[in-house]
Amino acid sequence: MITVLIETGVNKHKAYKIKGKLHLKGMFMNNYQNHENGRFWIWWNNKKVEVRKISSSMQNIHCGVYDLQSNFLYWLTAIYGLNYLEKKKKLWYELEQIHLSQHGPWFLIGDFNNVLKAMDMSSGNLVQEKEYKDIISMMNRTNLSEMDTGGGGV
Repeated sequence: MITVLIETGVNKHKAYKIKGKLHLKGMFMNNYQNHENGRFWIWWNNKKVEVRKISSSMQNIHCGVYDLQSNFLYWLTAIYGLNYLEKKKKLWYELEQIHLSQHGPWFLIGDFNNVLKAMDMSSGNLVQEKEYKDIISMMNRTNLSEMDTGGGGV
């Protein structure tokens, strides 16, 4: 029903050419207005659901998902966390602001590029507390929890 591609790295000028070659049917949104290489592409089958963009930034697109009668189903936020600690702090702040402005089920999908504890490895090295304390604080304030995907990080 909904397909989310993250960290596409495709220049805006090439995106629609590539989109055409993928032959995906339905509606399409991106975040080229926030990043020249469009970190997110979201497709959905508009015969099954309606997806409405609420906000976007360099690190996320936040949407509402509705049935065809415009009844709210859930919130969907596609995430791609940048690799720099200060940029990640901006993402945590953005997620807290989204949390404050919504009610109902919230589904976050993507790559936070972060770990949650020192035991998690980053390139074979133990991570420092400063690398995960802010995401833990954000998750506590927003009541988010990690789903085990077998991948090792958030």
